[in-house]
Amino acid sequence: MKTNKWFWIWLCLTAGATAFVIYNGLQGAEDSHSASDSVIDFIRPLLEWMESLVGKANWDFWVRKAAHFTEYTALSVCANALAKQIQTRMGRPFIAHALLYGLLVAVTDEFLQGFVGRTSAVTDVLIDFSGCLFGLVLVTLLQVFRNRQKTCNSKQ
Repeated sequence: MKTNKWFWIWLCLTAGATAFVIYNGLQGAEDSHSASDSVIDFIRPLLEWMESLVGKANWDFWVRKAAHFTEYTALSVCANALAKQIQTRMGRPFIAHALLYGLLVAVTDEFLQGFVGRTSAVTDVLIDFSGCLFGLVLVTLLQVFRNRQKTCNSKQ
């Protein structure tokens, strides 16, 4: 069976996203907080506007959790696209495999954080997996939109 270029592209992107997640998880607490502080400094005008609406908040916490959610959304988009390529080749659905992969990476990431002086928390795994589910929803919505566009174009 011939492998197309998109399989390899999505495989490399999935591996890269996984490496990015694990790399960030292996950063010490001080480096991780420093990265969060940099992001907070960058988006400070937005945060000040939000504080005017909702009051004071622990922005370090929210930025860190949003970063987890976002990186796992990106991982999920890549893993789901790779699963779609595998599904096309094998003729069987592989979407559940992409979600299980995201969960495996999330659990592994939290486990490894315990070795670098950071806390491991089940709530972080849930936030990470929520990002994976959101990525699946994005991919599914994009696929539905793409299929509708194809249908509309073929009727014209």
